[in-house]
Amino acid sequence: MAMNAESLTTWMESYRQAWEGQDPAAAEKLFASDYAYKETPFTLPIRGPGVMRRYWEEYAVQGQRDIHFGYAILAVPYDQGIVHWRTELTLEPSGNVVHLDGIAIIKLDDDGRCVEFEQWWHRMGGNG
Repeated sequence: MAMNAESLTTWMESYRQAWEGQDPAAAEKLFASDYAYKETPFTLPIRGPGVMRRYWEEYAVQGQRDIHFGYAILAVPYDQGIVHWRTELTLEPSGNVVHLDGIAIIKLDDDGRCVEFEQWWHRMGGNG
């Protein structure tokens, strides 16, 4: 089944809610059991049951507060979506504000769960 803008928007809204809500369990539910998640093009993919949840608990939302996530869908070719995303957040305990700006390529399965996620992003501000 082909992805479309509606299924990608639904997924991105759930991703936004998981990140802003700092909810590793909700993030884990967004991914199929056989997913591959690449934090950057140069890292090995994160895979496997429970790994996404641990990644979110220990790294992705650790030390963040006041998270504001936004996105724009750039294109939805047949089997993938291309999204421009931006996040502003505050790091704890420093209080430094960080801006993240990235692009993600996302592939969803027929159930609307992510099977492939690869992103490129840049960080401005805050050193922890």
